[in-house]
Amino acid sequence: MPKVRSINQTPPADTLPDFRNLGATLRVMLLVNAAALLLAAVQALSWQDGAQRFIDMSTFVQPVLLTSLLLLFALNPVLARLEYWRGAALVALLVGLVALAIFLLGGELYAPPLERGYFHAMRNSVLGAVSAALLLTYFHLRSQALLPALQSARLQALQARIRPHFLFNSINAVLSVVRADPRRAE
Repeated sequence: MPKVRSINQTPPADTLPDFRNLGATLRVMLLVNAAALLLAAVQALSWQDGAQRFIDMSTFVQPVLLTSLLLLFALNPVLARLEYWRGAALVALLVGLVALAIFLLGGELYAPPLERGYFHAMRNSVLGAVSAALLLTYFHLRSQALLPALQSARLQALQARIRPHFLFNSINAVLSVVRADPRRAE
């Protein structure tokens, strides 16, 4: 069960996204696949070549993406306790290592014999880490943009809680004075 916070608590300014949140997971999946599609379209020479490049790219991107999301889902409680920048560095490092491991384990599936070298393995690892850092930057900027609206909503909810109590207490005070001293109550 999620921890209930008081309405007047302000959230920490810098927090990692909740990797157990379905909305965050879907955003990550859509943004990564959109970036892969854009990259395939930029490199393509024709429609068929673009589709083939996207399929080839997806055979590497999808296992890295899903494995990384599963690891982040499992490590979410640990990441939530870390400072933002340490957590972000850990996420980028984790995604880079997952990309490296999948590239090395995939062998000929991901790279023809001419491209199976140290450079290609490290390139994929760095691209994975940079992609993770860009996505974390997106989530950070998004949370900063939504923070004023969240604080305004919390203030309105707090004011809605206070007003009925103030009115109730005022009426009770007047009623108690009316019985004892009607002149003073007036």
